[in-house]
Amino acid sequence: MKALVGLGNPGSLYAQTRHNIGYMLVDWIRKKGNFSKVGRTALSVVFAGEYPGGELLLVKPITYMNRSGLAVRALLQKFSLPLEAILIACDDVNLPFGVLRIRQKGSAGGHKGLESIVNIMETHSFHRLRLGVGSASREEILTDFVLSPFTSEEKENLPAFLETGARAFETWAKQGIESVMRQFNRRLS
Repeated sequence: MKALVGLGNPGSLYAQTRHNIGYMLVDWIRKKGNFSKVGRTALSVVFAGEYPGGELLLVKPITYMNRSGLAVRALLQKFSLPLEAILIACDDVNLPFGVLRIRQKGSAGGHKGLESIVNIMETHSFHRLRLGVGSASREEILTDFVLSPFTSEEKENLPAFLETGARAFETWAKQGIESVMRQFNRRLS
């Protein structure tokens, strides 16, 4: 069994914000595939489906972003999963919109959701799919930027970006972290 944990904030106020692109990826994959709702469990809304080789879980924590680690820990305990069986999907303001990065481990990079996971799980070693949402202008406060909606141009390109994220997740689930990093990480010019 493997799981995609899309980070975000619950509630309609945050639904279409940059910070919720992890939730958006979960919803994109769920709508394209054959996933049924398991329900609210392990501090998350969980959907289950099959892929060649095993069962997949799509997970949206119902904790706020800065408490994501609690949901990840509860998920691992509830489903008896090792940490390497999950892929964390989250926004990244250090990447241009539409660029993704897959890593086996690393720092939280100032991301409150990743920071919570690092603190609760007491490790930097977990797989993450960082989805570039662009960066704030000098005048913008970072919190305001990540809690803002995408521009109309970004919204037009969002389906293609989410599809790339879905393909990356599928590759990770079927072929592993090394393969997905080789295929999807690219240099920025």
